[in-house]
Amino acid sequence: MDERNHQDVMAEAVPLEGALVLDLGCGNGRITRLIAACGARVVGIDPGQRQIERARGEPKVNGESYVMGSAEDLPI
Repeated sequence: MDERNHQDVMAEAVPLEGALVLDLGCGNGRITRLIAACGARVVGIDPGQRQIERARGEPKVNGESYVMGSAEDLPI
């Protein structure tokens, strides 16, 4: 069986081109950037300031952004 990566699986499962996606619990933004690379506009949300700082410290892929907040009280 061929090994597949997260980006391939997401691209097959969900039409991401042009979609607006909230990545709740984005952590360091790794999956957020993968979703953005598939053509989506993405906002990563995480309650941890350190995680948001790490995510913001990485090069942007497709204009994604990161906001500190929680799923219980979305800042969007």
